[in-house]
Amino acid sequence: MPKVSVIIPTYNRAQLLKEAIDSVLAQTYKNFELIVVDDNSIDNTKDVVEGYIKNFQNIRYALNRHKKGAGGARNTGIESASGEWVAFLDSDDLWREDKLRLQMDLAGQHDEIGLIFTNFSCFPIENKQCFVFRTYEDKKYAKFFSKAYWDRANLHTFIQKQPIFAELLKTRLQIKTPSAVIKKALLADARYDEDLRINEDIDFFIRVILKCRVGYIDLPLVKIRRHEENIESTVSEDAKRQSVLRFAENLLQLKDTEKNLSGEEKKAINYSVSRFYFDVGYGYRLKGDFANARKFFVLALKQCFRVKYLLGFLKLVACT
Repeated sequence: MPKVSVIIPTYNRAQLLKEAIDSVLAQTYKNFELIVVDDNSIDNTKDVVEGYIKNFQNIRYALNRHKKGAGGARNTGIESASGEWVAFLDSDDLWREDKLRLQMDLAGQHDEIGLIFTNFSCFPIENKQCFVFRTYEDKKYAKFFSKAYWDRANLHTFIQKQPIFAELLKTRLQIKTPSAVIKKALLADARYDEDLRINEDIDFFIRVILKCRVGYIDLPLVKIRRHEENIESTVSEDAKRQSVLRFAENLLQLKDTEKNLSGEEKKAINYSVSRFYFDVGYGYRLKGDFANARKFFVLALKQCFRVKYLLGFLKLVACT
């Protein structure tokens, strides 16, 4: 049984952290270490973790003395991980008790797989038993999860059979970070971009996906907590805009440096970047900043010509 390094980044969530840790300790797959990365909390997070360390030898505490955000905390965990596989769990979310076992079973049957993600469910904080099942069966994801891209291994598990990078970008599919396990060997030069406040997950995963085959388990093995302190709800509009532009920059850099990208994959990058630019331009338009709106509509058109981008630009020209 390969060892799994489980990384929980946390900041000022001592009470919720207990539930996350308990869900890891309840796993039926037992060959794991748990690394809790405290992103410089000012509550009693350290005391909570040390209470567990007294009773469990496979739990470690790491401290970021300067707050780095979730991506930076995950990077800290990756650097100290000793397992063959790395898994992530956010400190406000939970795992089903068979999550790691099912993923490691699939990994053991298909050595070529380097990343395995799963379906998930959501629950409101008021009622932990009220799980709202979330599927990936939305129409916009139909092609991504079609037989064109996946071979069925058994009733609930699927193995990638052709590159999914392009379709992943087109659909903006969310691979939930707490659902993924990744071979540690693939992370030698892959880290979270600590300047991203949003989109850091897909930015990270696409770099891994380019290196390996992917497995998917269509079962809700992760329980995502919905509450007012979810990261995206606390990020300012300006920070979101800067993160979108940073992600676009990362994609363009990837297109220039990744030699093995196909023509379709390069087109998908152009398409995604153009959508980001258009969204930023539209945001500026709503604010009445027509100069910046025009700038980003033009950038969107340069990356990928679409009629709605041209119409948006022409409307702005007519306004001035």
